[in-house]
Amino acid sequence: MENSATLDILKELIKIPSYFEEKNNERNLGFFIMNYLKANTDLQVDQQEVENGRFNIIAYKNLEPKLILFGHLDTVPPKVETLNPFSGEQKGQKLYGLGSVDMKAGIATMLEIAKKYRKSDQIAYIFTVDEEYEFKGAHKIIEKYIFNPEYTINLEPTDLKILNGCRGVTEFSFLVHGKSSHAGTKHLGVNAIEKAVELSNLIQSEISEFDTTDSKNSFNLAYLNGGILSKDGNVMYSGNV
Repeated sequence: MENSATLDILKELIKIPSYFEEKNNERNLGFFIMNYLKANTDLQVDQQEVENGRFNIIAYKNLEPKLILFGHLDTVPPKVETLNPFSGEQKGQKLYGLGSVDMKAGIATMLEIAKKYRKSDQIAYIFTVDEEYEFKGAHKIIEKYIFNPEYTINLEPTDLKILNGCRGVTEFSFLVHGKSSHAGTKHLGVNAIEKAVELSNLIQSEISEFDTTDSKNSFNLAYLNGGILSKDGNVMYSGNV
């Protein structure tokens, strides 16, 4: 890993936490990027509010660019076991830190391109919030901006391969109802928690039939909450039921 301006920018980006939780979001990273673009390019830099101080960044000289470079500002939350998620530390040929791949490396590349082609009116740059969560930034973009470029490049990591297309995603919630019984006579009831897991496996099996050589479909059971629903609508737990 050679030293470069792009690598130096990436290290600075990693040091700015941009995951979304109650006391943290992408705001500080957004200000860093806006200041960089204003100082190093001739682009019009728009700040589009999304919610609660979170904002997209749209940079352009022409509302009809031939090329759009696209990236997102947020990362997933740091893992509990990660000691220094915002260090931006380089060890040999490796750089460590949350977002060093997904996708602050892409953002650093976008910023360096914007600087190099600072006078170009053929490239626009879009940075959105909330990509790792509910895509609120992307939904907000199309409320105001209607671009129709010849090409759009999303600088997400793809194992150093250029891919024409991307996977889609659908997120939904559902309820599974069971039949209560004492754990000692389990055969008389239906355990909704276990059935939810069985249903998850069944869905995965069904959608796998649509797999292709280049694309595998996956169903992810991300959150499961079960128990006994009481009359007041709360969920109770009992090892005997």
